[in-house]
Amino acid sequence: MELTKGANTALPGAAVVITATASAALDIAALLVTATGKVRSDADFVFFNQPSAPGVTLQPPSTLRLDLGAVPAQIEKVVITATVDGTGTFASVQGLAATVTDAGGAPVAHFVPTGLASETALVLVEVYRRQGAWKVRAVGQGYATGLAGIATDFGISVEESPAPPPAYHPPARQRRASRQQRLMGNHRRRTVSHQVQRRTHLRQARPRTSSRPPPRRNSPRTRSGPSQPPVAGSTSTRAAFRCRKAKASRWSRRARRRWYGSGWVWAGPPDRAGPSTSTRR
Repeated sequence: MELTKGANTALPGAAVVITATASAALDIAALLVTATGKVRSDADFVFFNQPSAPGVTLQPPSTLRLDLGAVPAQIEKVVITATVDGTGTFASVQGLAATVTDAGGAPVAHFVPTGLASETALVLVEVYRRQGAWKVRAVGQGYATGLAGIATDFGISVEESPAPPPAYHPPARQRRASRQQRLMGNHRRRTVSHQVQRRTHLRQARPRTSSRPPPRRNSPRTRSGPSQPPVAGSTSTRAAFRCRKAKASRWSRRARRRWYGSGWVWAGPPDRAGPSTSTRR
């Protein structure tokens, strides 16, 4: 019986064989769908990596054998799909057809899909329950997203393959500098090093400037008021300390004698009068 898109017919028995034919290689698959329109699990998907399920067996590349008596009671229909092998589309496929036969090989139905262009996957026919009997319906719905798009619509989780790692490109080999360039580079490095050393030396040798004003000298000529105490740590402080120490211990030292041409003269304090002259020559 020749079926058009959307037409259906009853199946004579429980054993059915469905074959897809075309001018190009096709991959046929089946999905066992419940009343909700989804599969129960990924085990209800029959394809080349999982060639069997309860009541459905795949005979690669494009034949399916159905034992409808073994199909679970929760399954309402079996969806038959076909995919173009490779990267082609159905626009370049000629002679596409789906043939349904019984267990003895007698033809039951024949369907030729039409109006396909950029599709890469196709729902050919579906075998479904109707009032306790099984029927087959011609669908002919194409998918541009391939078998993964059909599987996703019926509840199959499809894992996308990871993207390949980027190709390794070795870094370009740098050209070695000539002898003159290397010498000039060494000269520049030495010049920069000498400049840095000189700047460091000048920075260290530079006297430290203080924000404190210079100490005020307390001399008779410049004194205009009471004497100011010297600043601790300054040069004038140390000089003043030595001066006071010398004055305090001047008359307590051992008596000295000075030479005035004619002899030694006593140079001690007035209260320690000594001989004005000395006979020591």
